[in-house]
Amino acid sequence: MHTETARSTFNSPVEYFASVIQRPRQGSIKLYVGRVPAGDLFKVIVHEGKQLTALGIDVVVAADDKRSAINFPSSKIIPPKEIQGTKFTEMDYGEIQRRLPDVVVVDDLLHLNLDTQQAERRYHNIKTFLSLGISVIASVYSSWDENLKSILRHFGSGNPVPVEKWASLPHDELVALVFTPKETFSHAELLELN
Repeated sequence: MHTETARSTFNSPVEYFASVIQRPRQGSIKLYVGRVPAGDLFKVIVHEGKQLTALGIDVVVAADDKRSAINFPSSKIIPPKEIQGTKFTEMDYGEIQRRLPDVVVVDDLLHLNLDTQQAERRYHNIKTFLSLGISVIASVYSSWDENLKSILRHFGSGNPVPVEKWASLPHDELVALVFTPKETFSHAELLELN
């Protein structure tokens, strides 16, 4: 794993992320970005949640209709809610906001929300969590550069983000990008897929 950061005083990327999420006024986000779906990526972000929990940070995992077996304490899993009048379920944004954890683990930010009371895509709802001081660990993947560029610009809020560099990754690489309230883009970890 290759790490680019001005934060060389930390022993691991998890310790660095733990340092930036110590309940700031606005949450931070760590985005795992890739060009293809990585089967174990959800396990990676859940494992990072476990590591943060071991550091004393309140972490929950937001389940959705795609995830039924999550290796995380059941009291820390926010189950999906049923969309009224349908048999479909969706991530329970309201319960996450009510619970107000330090960190929420969320899969697939490009997911199209079926619940018409929510924003069009999952990543649009994430900014609400950040504004409440909830930090987020999330995954996003797309073979289409424009989808990735859109998300990077969304969280970069118009500030300089190396969009071209990170949206054009080779298909066998992932990058973990950290966005903090004080520094729009502050850290990247380059990981290779197996």
